[in-house]
Amino acid sequence: MKRFFALLKIEYIYFLVFLMPLVWNPFGLKPYEVAKQGWFLGIMAIFLAIVAVSVLFKKAIVLPKHYGLFTFGALWAASWIFSSVLSIAPVESLWGTYEQMQGTVINIFYALHFLISLYILSLSENRAVFVNAFLNTAVAIGLILSVHAILQRLGFDPLLGAPNAFPGRSFSLMGSPNGLGELLVIPAAAAVVRLVDEWSKNPLFRNKRVIKLWLAAAIVLLLGMGTTLNRASIVGLTIALGAVLAYDSITRQQHHFTSLFRRALPWGVLGIVLLAVATFTLYDLRSLSTRAVLWSQSLPLVAEYPLTGSGPATYYQTFQTVQTKDIFLSERMTDIAQNPHNQLIQILLERGAFGLAVALIPLIFLAWVFFTKRLETLNAKISFVGIAGVTIAVQLGFLLSTHTVFLIALWAVLIGETVEIRRNAFTVKLPVVALTVLLLLSTGLMAFAVGSSRVYGDTLLRRALGVYLSGN
Repeated sequence: MKRFFALLKIEYIYFLVFLMPLVWNPFGLKPYEVAKQGWFLGIMAIFLAIVAVSVLFKKAIVLPKHYGLFTFGALWAASWIFSSVLSIAPVESLWGTYEQMQGTVINIFYALHFLISLYILSLSENRAVFVNAFLNTAVAIGLILSVHAILQRLGFDPLLGAPNAFPGRSFSLMGSPNGLGELLVIPAAAAVVRLVDEWSKNPLFRNKRVIKLWLAAAIVLLLGMGTTLNRASIVGLTIALGAVLAYDSITRQQHHFTSLFRRALPWGVLGIVLLAVATFTLYDLRSLSTRAVLWSQSLPLVAEYPLTGSGPATYYQTFQTVQTKDIFLSERMTDIAQNPHNQLIQILLERGAFGLAVALIPLIFLAWVFFTKRLETLNAKISFVGIAGVTIAVQLGFLLSTHTVFLIALWAVLIGETVEIRRNAFTVKLPVVALTVLLLLSTGLMAFAVGSSRVYGDTLLRRALGVYLSGN
């Protein structure tokens, strides 16, 4: 048994988490977001149980050592605790709204997901293998979603088989076109950066097979993104790729015109195509009008809850106290704004100035690794483009659970590629082993309970509404 656990790479089991985008519950009232959270929490529960058994046999624990990460973690936890306790609706802040369920509880599991991802993608002895496996998984899932989105756009949906709720726009299994577009930024970043890297290393196309592979993947992913007509993701990806092109041009100091032109050509062509698509979709200004109203009418709320905000998942309550009829010039009168479609504004309103200050730390770190020229490896550039692209996109949108899970893994990759983190492995005695195993099992049990209850409750609600509407 000990030999079995020594040979088994349990890290690959956790990779099942990244199948989240492909999960949906056709029997639920909210078939996408609730089901994806249930999958995420269920896989985490299984993984924690396996880790508990592994610790029981090996009697060893591995922990990261980096005071910067510890400090940020403490500030992040304090921000969520203060905002939740002082919330105008503490229970809702704890669990989140039914629309998105992005309350404090799910964010606790996001934090645990970060620690697991940090170990697998930054501290593990086989981190290079795991990082490539993660990025390849992201690209593969992105390709599946993109093909499905293209078929949806052509009027053929082999999975859902239902009329498109967003005419002229595809959403695949993400529930909304904006959600799909923002997610596809990550696999598109991986495919495009790898394509440009292979192109620059093989100017005479000596390795044609690899170049054709990444070229085909990039085309399919960009076409999938195009079917969403999500301008925010297109602009975010374009700016992030342009930043890495500028970084390459500066750090490599390539003054030879032919060499520089060869590296810049694919980036330039991509940028022109993406900007053309974004410009083409500007014919519809409704969404921009909606965001202008949301932002202008939301900002006065900052003065009411300046330090810790109104509480997580409470935006829809506070906005109703200040909204005017202007919002209904672009939206249906039955709609209630769940978020301001700007991540930083939402953090400022729900978690206050303290929460915003904590949220700006990762963005400062992102700028630091860029300007201190730490993007030396291919994986560092991929993770930078993915993080920066999505971060820009959600300033015109919002994060779903799937985005958060993938972004956290990308952050773990970027940290592992740019920062030195010590790996503390030590043997523990039986009492500590027992306590650790108990903690892991209880956390896993909680994850399973939260995830399964959400999916089951959502399924029951749809069934109940069906019975009610049928008159039986």
